Amino acid sequence: MKYLFALLILMTVSTIPGFPQSQPENPSRIPSLTHELVRDYREVLSKLLALLNTFEDEHLAWRPSPGVRATREVFVHIAATNLVLPTTAGIKPPIEPKSNMEKTITDREEIRKLLLTSFNHVIQHLQSSSPAELQKPITLFGHKTSVLFMYIRLLGHCHEHLGQLIAYTRVNGLVPPWSRQQPRRTTPRSP
Repeated sequence: MKYLFALLILMTVSTIPGFPQSQPENPSRIPSLTHELVRDYREVLSKLLALLNTFEDEHLAWRPSPGVRATREVFVHIAATNLVLPTTAGIKPPIEPKSNMEKTITDREEIRKLLLTSFNHVIQHLQSSSPAELQKPITLFGHKTSVLFMYIRLLGHCHEHLGQLIAYTRVNGLVPPWSRQQPRRTTPRSP
């Protein structure tokens, strides 16, 4: 109870005019949310392409059990979702996604091109969206939300399947390129 009372006092005092508020040293140097989302989309794309290069052809056809997506199907699923989900905000995809893409696109180079096309599509539209466009209301999976939330949800989807592909990598005895052992230090780290 004492802690709740102290928190209430602190919240009240901090809203009094003239009470010192912490401000960023240079607000113009703080990246916007859009900038951070674009940076993260690019990082995910970079890791997906690195994993695509790590897998041998037999690994791309591997699936953990019957009925579960094969490695190459996960890559295509990510790209297809990048093309389809923005249509909920009225954003037309650069290529028309087909319902059977996961089964028909099997070539590594086709997968690479599809990933690049789909991520560039998302990044381009995210970067060109005004704050008002990002706040535009849409319906996503039966829920009222905003265009911005669609981009955040789509990024979460990309990360979810990146994690799945990392697991596929390790189960197949491979190591994601960014996790490969760095040269050992010859001197201990200082505390």
